[in-house]
Amino acid sequence: MNTLWQDLRYSTRMLLKQPIFTLAAVLSLALGIGANTSIFTVVQALLLTPLPYNQPDQLMSVAMADKSPKSLSGLWTMWSYPKYEVIRQRNQSFESVSAYQFTGATLTEGESAENLSGEFVAPSYFATLGVGTSQGRVFTEEENQPAPASSVIISHKLWQSHFSGAADLVGKTISFNKKQWQVIGIMAPGFRGQQGVADFWLPLKAGRKPDSPMLIEPNTYFLNVLARLKPGVSRERAESELSALNREMAAQWPWSKYFNGLTDNIGRLIPLKELKTDPIIRRSLIILQVAVGFVLLIACANVANLLLARGVRRRKELAIRLALGASRAQLARLFLTESLLIAVAGGVLGLLLALWGVDFLNDHKPQASGSAFWANYSQSLSFFTIQLDKWTLLFNFGTAILTGVLFGLAPVFQASQTHVTEALKQGAGATGFGRRFNLRSVLVVLEVALAFALFAGAGLMIRSFQKLQQVQLGFEPTNVLTFAAWGQTPEFHQQLRENLAALPDVESVAMASGVPLNGVHSSQPLEISGREQEREQNIDLFRVNVHAVSQEYFATLHIPILRGRGFTTEDRAGGKRVAIINESAANRFWPGQDPIGQHIKIGAYEVSEGEKWAEIVGIAANVRYSGLEDTIGADVYNADVQLPEFAENYFVRTRNNPKASFGAVRTEIRQLNKYLPVTPKTLSELYTAKLSRTTFSGGLLLLFSGIALLLAALGIYSVLAHFVSERTREIGVRIALGASTRDVMKLIGRQGLKLILPGIVIGLGAALLLTKFMTAMLYGIGSTDPITFAGITVLLLLIALLACYFPARRATKVDPIIALRCE
Repeated sequence: MNTLWQDLRYSTRMLLKQPIFTLAAVLSLALGIGANTSIFTVVQALLLTPLPYNQPDQLMSVAMADKSPKSLSGLWTMWSYPKYEVIRQRNQSFESVSAYQFTGATLTEGESAENLSGEFVAPSYFATLGVGTSQGRVFTEEENQPAPASSVIISHKLWQSHFSGAADLVGKTISFNKKQWQVIGIMAPGFRGQQGVADFWLPLKAGRKPDSPMLIEPNTYFLNVLARLKPGVSRERAESELSALNREMAAQWPWSKYFNGLTDNIGRLIPLKELKTDPIIRRSLIILQVAVGFVLLIACANVANLLLARGVRRRKELAIRLALGASRAQLARLFLTESLLIAVAGGVLGLLLALWGVDFLNDHKPQASGSAFWANYSQSLSFFTIQLDKWTLLFNFGTAILTGVLFGLAPVFQASQTHVTEALKQGAGATGFGRRFNLRSVLVVLEVALAFALFAGAGLMIRSFQKLQQVQLGFEPTNVLTFAAWGQTPEFHQQLRENLAALPDVESVAMASGVPLNGVHSSQPLEISGREQEREQNIDLFRVNVHAVSQEYFATLHIPILRGRGFTTEDRAGGKRVAIINESAANRFWPGQDPIGQHIKIGAYEVSEGEKWAEIVGIAANVRYSGLEDTIGADVYNADVQLPEFAENYFVRTRNNPKASFGAVRTEIRQLNKYLPVTPKTLSELYTAKLSRTTFSGGLLLLFSGIALLLAALGIYSVLAHFVSERTREIGVRIALGASTRDVMKLIGRQGLKLILPGIVIGLGAALLLTKFMTAMLYGIGSTDPITFAGITVLLLLIALLACYFPARRATKVDPIIALRCE
C-alpha cells in the first residue's frame, strides 16, 4: 500500500509539472467519456431497461401478418371485440389475455380544464401486465358492462399533480367530460399505460350501448390485444395456435373484402418490449452509441500518442531507473498509475459533461413518426425517464478505468522495449523513433479511419436532411396556428369561427377533420360510378384518405387548386354533393383523363339514398398528411357542411407570428366554453417535429464526427511535431546542404500523407460497413452516396493537410547551426 501511495504521489507531481499535456489528455478523455455516458443513458433507458411490469419478457402484443400493399409493417395489430373474446376464451397458450383502447377526456375541476390521455381496458388488463394499485382496487367484471360508466382509476402522477395527493380521494367523484366518475383506485407510481402518458383508465365497455357495433361487429377493429405466455410455452407454439384460431374465425366471420391482405391468417406475437421504441429511433441510438464509441477510441489513441511522445522524452530517465535496479514491472506500474489518474480525472469531468448532455438530449429528443407502425409506444421518449442512474454511473466509472488501462498499455509496451545502454548513449535529438512506421503512426491511422467513418455517416444524414427540406409539402405552414376543439356543437363552431376571423391579426380561418403532417386521417373504400366491376377485382387499390374540410381550407393553407374549383357557399347542406380530389387520386383512377364531372361515393358517408354520390368539381395539389418520407396517397375532400360529422381541427392564418395570437385565441374559446382546453401549435412546429428524427441523429453524428476530426487532426499534428523534433539535426543538415523551404515542406508532407492516406482507405471500408445500417434512416440518397463520400474525403484530406502544415512550417525555421550543435 505504501508503494502504491508513493506511485500516486510521484505520478501526480509529474502530471502537474506538465499542465498542458495533462489538460489535453484529460479533455480528450472527458469528451469521449462524457459523450458515451450521455448516449448510453438514453440507450439504457429505451433499449436496455425492461418494461416496468412483472416478468415483461412473457408479455406479447397479439398480431397477424398483413400482406396488403398499404401495410407499413407487414403486421396487423387491431382486433374486433368478438375476435378478442375468442382469443381470450379459447387459447391454450396464454396465462391471461387482455385488451385496451387509447382515449382522451377533459378533466374539469373548478374553473380549470385540461385534456388528459387515458385507456379503455378490460378488467384483466392490470393482472396481465402484473401491475397493481397503490390505493383502492382495479375493475371487476361487473363494472365492465355496456352501461353508463361510473368508475375510474387514475395515475399516481395525476393524483399528485391535480389532487395534491389527497389521502381520501378513493371513493370520491371527479369530473371527466362534465360527467361524474367515482375514483376506485390510484395506480402505483411510474405506471402510465401503454403509451407512457396515460392519466386514467376506464372499463372497456363503459358508456357503450349493448348493441354498439364496436361490441358486436366482428370486422370493426379498434382494440389492441396483449397476452402473457404460460410458463414453458414457446412463442412459436403460441403463434401456431393463434393462426389456427384465426382460420376458424375467418370461416365463422369472413374478412371484409377491404382487408384482403389478412386472408392468410398467420398469427404473430410481438414481444411488448419491441414496441416501446420507434424502429428508426432505435437504430439511430445504436448507431450513435457506435459513433461515440469511435470518439472514445480516438480519444484513447490521442492520449496514448501523447503518452508515447512523453515516454520518448523520458527514455533516459527510464534507462537510469533500470540501471539503478528498478524492474520493468515497476516501470509498467508507474505508467499505468499515471494513465489511471488521467482516466479518473477525465471520467469526473466526463460525468459533468454527461449531466449537461442528458439535459440537452431531453430538451431535443426526437418525436416518433406519426406514420410509424409502433404506435403502442409512439411517445417512447416520454415513456421512460432519461436520467443518470446507478447503471450509467457504473458505465461512466467502468469506461474511465477501462480506457485508462487501454491507453496506458502503449507506454508500458514502449518502456518494456527500452535498452539501457542505447538510451544512455542517445542524445536529445536522436531517439531513432521517427524513421519507422511505429505504434504512434498506427494510432494516428486508426484515428483518421474512425473519423472518416463518422463523418461519412454524418454527411449522409445531412444530405438526407437537405432532401427532406426539399420535399414539397403542398401547403404553406408559415404563420398558421392549429388546434382542436372536439365534441362541440355546430353552433359553437360557427360562432368561434366568426369570432376568430374578426381578430385584427387574423387573415383567415378554416376547419378540417385532419391536420397535415400528423399522420392521422380516415381511410375509406371508394366507389366510382360505372367502374364497380373493376373495383371488385382490385379492392385494395380503391381506398382513399377522406377529409372533411370547410370552404376556406384550401385558401387558408395556400393549397393550389390545379383544375376546376374549390368549395363555395353554394356547396351547402342538403345541396348537390361535391368533392375535390388530389392530383395523386386523379393520376391513380383517371390516368390521362379528366376526372372533373365524374361521380364517386365514399362508403362511410351515406347520409341518404339521394346523397351518396358526389360530383368531382376540382383537383387540388398533393398535400403531405403523413411523414415526409411517405408516398402521398389518394385524397378525397368533402365539404364539411354536407357530412353528418363536423370538422373539429382549426387553422388560423395570421399576418404576423401566430404565437403572438395564442392569448387572443384562448380568450375567444373561453368566452364560449371555459371548460374546453386547447393546445395551440403552429404548422411550422409540426413540420420541425417531422424533421426531428433526422436532425437528432444527424446533428449528434455531426457533433461527434467533428470532435473525432479535431482529435484526429491533433493526433496528426502531435506525431508530425514529434517527427520534426526528433529529426531536427537531420533537417538542419539538409538546410545547410542547400535544401529549400519547399524541399523541407515536401519531406514533412510526405510523412503526413503516410498517415492520412491509409487512414482514409481503411476509413472508407469502415464507412461502407457502418452506413449499410443507416439505409432506413436516409431519404432520397443511398448509403453509398458518391457525392457524400467524395466530399468527406476532400474535407478530411484538407483538414489533415492543415494539421501537417504547422509542423512543416516549424521545420523550415530550423537554424542549421543550432541544429548541428544540439548533440
